[in-house]
Amino acid sequence: MASNRYKFLLLTILIGVPVIWYLFLQSFGKNEFLLPRISEQPVSCEVPKPGILILSTDGLSPNHISRLKQNAFTGDLTIDTISTDCFISESELILVDLGGYVVGEYDYSTKEIDRLIIEVELMKKIEDE
Repeated sequence: MASNRYKFLLLTILIGVPVIWYLFLQSFGKNEFLLPRISEQPVSCEVPKPGILILSTDGLSPNHISRLKQNAFTGDLTIDTISTDCFISESELILVDLGGYVVGEYDYSTKEIDRLIIEVELMKKIEDE
């Protein structure tokens, strides 16, 4: 009989502690994320703000564009191609915030496109606050 009590106590602790921790964080915690500015000065060319700038179309597939349009483009966010004379970067995609500052640089890999989509949603939440 005693082993059943210990099993019940152990199971209660293993399930109860994470549940209590989750409820505590939901009650008193606040998620705050910021997108750091990569460049200290705004992009000097006329670019749509906020927006995603395409610096190189080499390697850009229609699949990437469709994923971006489905997941990242709501509201005022635009996508535009920009000359590499205007902005020098080793990345293919640049994310620009409302102030014209670069807050993200991305490649055409699936992982980077996913990161871009997440950071666009984060940027929208920050701007809405």
